[in-house]
Amino acid sequence: MKKVSEYIKEQLKNPEVKKEYDALEEEYKKINQELKGKPQMKTKFVQCPYCKDIIHSTYSGHFVWCSCQKTFIDQTEYYIRTTSDSIVIENDVEE
Repeated sequence: MKKVSEYIKEQLKNPEVKKEYDALEEEYKKINQELKGKPQMKTKFVQCPYCKDIIHSTYSGHFVWCSCQKTFIDQTEYYIRTTSDSIVIENDVEE
């Protein structure tokens, strides 16, 4: 499996990808500046005991259902909300 940094480096060899990447650099810097000092979320994954989907919330206020709609997750930097019968999977990867 490739590391993300290796994948990005490889993709940036394509001139079209590089141009788009460079165009987004200023926006990326602004967003990073806004995020400084805010609590960071550690992503939690949950598995639905019925359909076995593994779902996660990727940003604050992102509400996600599994495919059978019996399990959900809603995560912010302050709390995680999910159905009582969901199986919480710990994420040991630093973000």
